[in-house]
Amino acid sequence: MPRILVITLLLAATVARAQQGDAPGAAQPVAARTTRIAVLDVQYAGAGDRKTVEGLSALLASEVARRPSLTVIAGADLRALVGFERQKQLLGCSESSCIAELAGALGVAWLVSSEVSRVGSTWLLSLTLLDANRAVAKARLTRKAWSDDQLVEETSNAVDELLKALPAAGAPVPRGAEVARAEPGASPATGGVKPEPGFHQHDGLYLRFQLGFGGLKSTSNGTELSGSAGSFAFALGYSITDHLVLFGEGFQDMATNPKLTSPGAAAQTSGVTHTLTGYGLGAAWYFMPLNAHLGLSIGVGKLGVESKDAAGNTIQTGSTQPGPIVRLTLGKEWWASANWGLGAALNVERGSMKDSGATPATFTSTAYSIAFSATYN
Repeated sequence: MPRILVITLLLAATVARAQQGDAPGAAQPVAARTTRIAVLDVQYAGAGDRKTVEGLSALLASEVARRPSLTVIAGADLRALVGFERQKQLLGCSESSCIAELAGALGVAWLVSSEVSRVGSTWLLSLTLLDANRAVAKARLTRKAWSDDQLVEETSNAVDELLKALPAAGAPVPRGAEVARAEPGASPATGGVKPEPGFHQHDGLYLRFQLGFGGLKSTSNGTELSGSAGSFAFALGYSITDHLVLFGEGFQDMATNPKLTSPGAAAQTSGVTHTLTGYGLGAAWYFMPLNAHLGLSIGVGKLGVESKDAAGNTIQTGSTQPGPIVRLTLGKEWWASANWGLGAALNVERGSMKDSGATPATFTSTAYSIAFSATYN
């Protein structure tokens, strides 16, 4: 009995602190959390790696806390008050009466205990859901894993299955959309504070700039003009949803001193600039939360050629009539702030234009580029 009394006195302070908040300014439980559950630290047997097991303890508590109806008291809360070694002494009991007293001191109705061990190259994880009022196990399960990564995945899946035996737990919040206790809608990415509307989302005004490098090739009747090219693109539009964006865009690819190839001959030009300019309307689909996107625009394009002498004076210019052109974009962006994203994209353009002669020839142009992008959402 003296041991039980010590447990009760020390852990009563834990309950009071959990009810008042862990620290000044700490998030308070939301009203929806009605069932209290203690998630004890993972115990390890054999040659378990301490850091891996400590990480599993944090993961286990966070997975249980994904249920909005549960208020979780984790092992980290106890260590903050009584220290790690003292906690092991206090929580090392296995008798039913000791568990019941421990649960009573914490003010919880349920406890989750766990153990992990390694046998050869295999991880063994055991979880138990204890009914504190009856001091009996409501559910038990064991999972195997053959790597650290698989152990993490199995831990998450095992929690989902274990809590099926606890109807009061309710459905879990989807991973990546956890709700902080202080403010519904908050996430770990915002430090536990509910973000402003539009934070890391595609909504409202859409601006995108691209600057890159690639190649440009135009052919007509066996004659080809090709070379390395710089590229620039600008898009302005509106985000219909977090996934769909509609926009208008302008783009240009410019090759200097391109190679001229005609039937039976090839030469490197000097002082010649070869450009492909286009304008179009398009749409982009963002795959969230990966923030990768696939876009397509259709519009009109125009080829231009300008020749200068050694002094930089324009000798001759020429251009085609406007013709149809399509532009395909595949890219990935990373959030640099609440609304700005930086990334990279692969662009491919294909157009068909005719010159302005009496018997107009048709030019087929293809451009490609790898570009740096800056996007405001």
